[in-house]
Amino acid sequence: MATRKKYNLEYRIIAALRRVARFHPMLTQIKRLSALAPSVYLCNGCEYPIATKEDVTHVPQDKMFFEKVHVDHVEPVVPVEGRTTWDEYIRRLFPASIKDYQILCESCHYIKTQIENGERREYKKQKELL
Repeated sequence: MATRKKYNLEYRIIAALRRVARFHPMLTQIKRLSALAPSVYLCNGCEYPIATKEDVTHVPQDKMFFEKVHVDHVEPVVPVEGRTTWDEYIRRLFPASIKDYQILCESCHYIKTQIENGERREYKKQKELL
């Protein structure tokens, strides 16, 4: 007989909050305010224009990436020290200001996430040594 996985309530709550955050009205607002032209955005990481559609003709094709646009939190939702309280997690997940978000291309978002995860792992190792 197969063993059942333990029900992880904390994981379920985090997943539900993340799903709700995808529809936060501020995400649409930041994309609208950050658009250089219809379907063209400027990446805050590499500072290259990102086109979300192949038929964009108002920007030179050699000066543009065709990637997904990511709206990223400037301040990580989970800090290096790890999640402290639910209130802090929710405050970071739903920032009060547009300035707390940034537009990133898929590549820059991946790199930023890897750096943040590495910092968390390093912090956890240092904490275990003490």
